[in-house]
Amino acid sequence: MELKDRLKQARAAKKLSQAKLAELAGVTQPTIMFIENGRNKGSSKIVDIANALDVSPDWLLHGKEMSNAEISKIPVGEWDESAPLTDEIVAIPYLNGFSLSAGTGAVNSDLPYCGAKLWFSKAFLKRRSTDISKIFSIDVKGDSMSPKFESGGIVIIDSANNTLEDGKVFAIHYDGQDFIKTLRWMPCDMVLIESENPIYRSFEVPLSEVTIIGRVIAYQREEF
Repeated sequence: MELKDRLKQARAAKKLSQAKLAELAGVTQPTIMFIENGRNKGSSKIVDIANALDVSPDWLLHGKEMSNAEISKIPVGEWDESAPLTDEIVAIPYLNGFSLSAGTGAVNSDLPYCGAKLWFSKAFLKRRSTDISKIFSIDVKGDSMSPKFESGGIVIIDSANNTLEDGKVFAIHYDGQDFIKTLRWMPCDMVLIESENPIYRSFEVPLSEVTIIGRVIAYQREEF
């Protein structure tokens, strides 16, 4: 049994959603998710996570001693799909079969949305969108938007906001590839596509050739 399995079992024993455990431990929900799906093998917050679960950090990391909860009787992942959301928390789609390029462009696979979700404060999202049902999250790939958006992080995108606003960051589709870029109005119905990283050159294209997927309204970086 690995860390990810012990974390799932201990969380099930406490009847905590990923979002609630993250709140108790003082970490973000993706931190818990990345450990449970095996993407992260640990976290600098493992002691806080263990305390929130009423287990020892040594047991959680290495399985060297029994937890305080009777977790061995709880099936792995029992509570994952049934965890109820409170009125203050909303689940948004996490398209973890896809990525948006913060580089020279990424051609996304045609994998369907597989049901993964991230949990956020409803108030947080409502301050940033007029329709939270149109919000989704997706991975960042590449370094062209560094240091603002780092590769391996997650961007939150409002697909209801797909009208160009000068100087804002958008997820776009151009020339068969998907990007995260800053967009700027230019004369003659042109748009300037900018990167944060100065080693990447900006370029102008006709606005008619750019599909705006949605505006980037938040960013979540992995925690280790």
